[in-house]
Amino acid sequence: MPLQGAYGPSKGAVIQVTRQMAIEYARDNIRSNAVCPGTVDTPLLQQAAAESGDAAAFMKRLGDAHPIGRIAQAEEIAQFFLFLASDNARFITGAILMIDGGYTAQ
Repeated sequence: MPLQGAYGPSKGAVIQVTRQMAIEYARDNIRSNAVCPGTVDTPLLQQAAAESGDAAAFMKRLGDAHPIGRIAQAEEIAQFFLFLASDNARFITGAILMIDGGYTAQ
């Protein structure tokens, strides 16, 4: 994406650090995972929509960009983190977990 020269490489670094930490800390029963959300409806996003000049069109474009047809609610992302912190996820480590409505599957 234009003007994102530092953004992409920094995400790649987070992925590698996540994997390395998973290896280094697994023996201590410490899990390390990277969560990669898609667009999330937040106050900052609502502000950007308002500043776009056509908030409804802005939000529609974002929703349409995700195969699921909408953007995430913050509560959905929070619930995912609750799952990861639970004993139900105790065997998940070193994972790069997309919660993006299918955006990266395109």
